Amino acid sequence: MQQITLRIPGDTLESIDSEADEHGKSRSEHIRDILESRSEHAEVEELRDALADCEQQFDEVSTDRDRLAATVEDLNAEIDELQSEVDRLEARNTDLTNQLAEANTRIDTANEVVEYVETERTAQERWREAGILGKAKYTLFGMPTDEGDDTDG
Repeated sequence: MQQITLRIPGDTLESIDSEADEHGKSRSEHIRDILESRSEHAEVEELRDALADCEQQFDEVSTDRDRLAATVEDLNAEIDELQSEVDRLEARNTDLTNQLAEANTRIDTANEVVEYVETERTAQERWREAGILGKAKYTLFGMPTDEGDDTDG
């Protein structure tokens, strides 16, 4: 071991002597223990710094988690709104499809009526254009269905 000379303030020396007495050591032995444990103190400080960093990261992750949870809630609410809109639009589509089917039925009925009226008009026109023998034939045998059978003969 090598000997060194060290100057320290009086109150620090008193504190070191008091600590040495508490541990049952000499002043020199206590100072050597303090110097030897300095690497442990450095490790403890490094661990404290690492712990502080971990706590900061945890806080950041917690904040991110809370923000993401709020975003998920907002998205779920938006999904519910969109699902309601889809349901409303599907009901509207069903209603419009039913209305279209009814309109098509009315159109088909109207087309049948128009076809019947045109057929009757054509028959009436043929009746008016027919001579007396044609009218007698139509009366006895009925009106022919196509215009090719229309003879006065």
